[in-house]
Amino acid sequence: MKAEETLVANLFESKQQVRVPVWQRRYSWDKSDWRDLWDDIVRARDEKRTHFLGSFVFMTHPVSGIPSEAKRFDIVDGQQRTITLFLLVAAIRDAVVALGADEDQRATEFQDYTSQLLMNANLKDGHRERLVLQLFDDPSFAAIVAGDTTTSAESPVTKAYGYFRGVLAPLTRDQLDATLAAILTKLEAVWVTLAENDNAHRVFQTLNAGGKPLRQSDLVRNYFFLLLGEKGASFYETQWSKMESHVSSREIERYFSAWSISQGHSGSTESVFSYFQKDLANHETDSANVLAYGAALIEAATLFSWIRQPNSCPITAAKRALTDLHHWGSLPAEGLVLYLLRRHRAGSLSGDALSDCIHLILSFMARRMLAGYEPNLHKSIFVGVARKLRAEEHLSDADVATYLRLILSSGQDVRTWPNDDAVKHYASQNPIYLKSRQHWVFGVLERLNSSLIKYSKHKPDSLDRNKYQVEHVMPQKLTTEWEGDLTSWGSENATQTHQTLAHVLGNLTLTAINPQLSQKPFGEKKPMLQDDWLKLNSEIALLDEWSEAQIVARSGELAERACAEYPAPYAFDELENVKTHLGLGQVPTLPEEDDQTTDEILLDED
Repeated sequence: MKAEETLVANLFESKQQVRVPVWQRRYSWDKSDWRDLWDDIVRARDEKRTHFLGSFVFMTHPVSGIPSEAKRFDIVDGQQRTITLFLLVAAIRDAVVALGADEDQRATEFQDYTSQLLMNANLKDGHRERLVLQLFDDPSFAAIVAGDTTTSAESPVTKAYGYFRGVLAPLTRDQLDATLAAILTKLEAVWVTLAENDNAHRVFQTLNAGGKPLRQSDLVRNYFFLLLGEKGASFYETQWSKMESHVSSREIERYFSAWSISQGHSGSTESVFSYFQKDLANHETDSANVLAYGAALIEAATLFSWIRQPNSCPITAAKRALTDLHHWGSLPAEGLVLYLLRRHRAGSLSGDALSDCIHLILSFMARRMLAGYEPNLHKSIFVGVARKLRAEEHLSDADVATYLRLILSSGQDVRTWPNDDAVKHYASQNPIYLKSRQHWVFGVLERLNSSLIKYSKHKPDSLDRNKYQVEHVMPQKLTTEWEGDLTSWGSENATQTHQTLAHVLGNLTLTAINPQLSQKPFGEKKPMLQDDWLKLNSEIALLDEWSEAQIVARSGELAERACAEYPAPYAFDELENVKTHLGLGQVPTLPEEDDQTTDEILLDED
């Protein structure tokens, strides 16, 4: 390892090429980072003083000695700053070009800046670029260097370039020249060069100066390509990039958490890297096994995308179940569902059995919501179920769903799967609507409406969540008119009736005209509901009044229908027979609570 103090201008030297290795994270700086760098450069320019930009660490490639080839370096630390500085220089070039008096001058300015700072014009193909980014970032960057600024506005590289074009717009030619001079002569750095026997990946794990803290997914990527060594570049281009096309950078850690659960780990997002280390600990010197593991990880990314985007799932039998789970909020169950999808892919679980399993998972969550249980233990419970299922690999097809139902039925106290009596008792008389739970209430009401349609071909696809909303027939705010109506319908204390029943199941329905219904009295709402195609609203429109008795009765009716729609746990006296059918020595029980999973947020952001 060799270190020397130098100027940032070294980054832009001719006949050299700086490359971002495949194991590095993608460009991730944002406006606050760009602004900080810009402010540092402006101070250096205006106060005519130097500014220390930190260390830049590079791994050198062997020098070929061929005149038409560049001297190549891989960035180990300083990637974000390097990319940003190149984008800023490109933006300065284009700002200078825009001030040109005529087309000839503009073309000359563009060529001069590009050949002196951004490209090695006289070298052969593959060596002309002075900076090469990763697969997904490089097209946008290369287009900017070439003068094409019409690339995707969603690319963080393009956004950075656009930011600098904006701050440079008011500057005169002299100010632009002074800004470039400050970059090349006032920005100082420590240039660290690693020898061939230094491990660049290990250095990456400990050096992150001037950049953002490493995410768990950064560490995973680094570790994985560390193990692959020279085979890493090929694997990235042919395999790893496929995963990044299926799973966005925003969701990659969510996927890695689900993957780790399907592998038998707890799935805490703070410990994802350690799970990968455990999986690969015995294969660090066997690249063939690492490649096989990577191939399985890549393949499962496609399965995970079906959980997040059910319409892309080709398994016809399971698509509706995945859609229902997605609308409910798949996050707590993603690891378990990914495990089931992997079993389906392996051929030990049919599409119908997979659908049954997903419906059981949804039923578990829906019944707990309707019976008043908190959702914060769901992920922990499903992590334990995934581990239990992994230990029963001999089970196949329908027996997997039977086992899943059996183990979920074994939960007690706060981990229980409520039976019909518990659901009916709570949902028929207690408020279930909260703003934070409205998408769950929506899902239950949608399911109940669908149950009223006899012929399956008439059942609608999922309702548009952007169009339909949960409607309170008796409005959330008690108006004078409603107070009078409740009193005329027999309520002894209209205010108390409203406080008690406003958010119970029986007072809720779905509508696409929520603003129009608003706080209107029942007499005005009734014809509007009668005109609606939803069966739930047709039932309400048959009534002449919306009294306390009607709301309580409807709560009981809907709770009973919900019990029919959402499969129940096995009764206590069924457990032994099911155990015998599956050939088990004893009834399986849910594992003890896992502390690593209970403190995570369980609500989807969708």
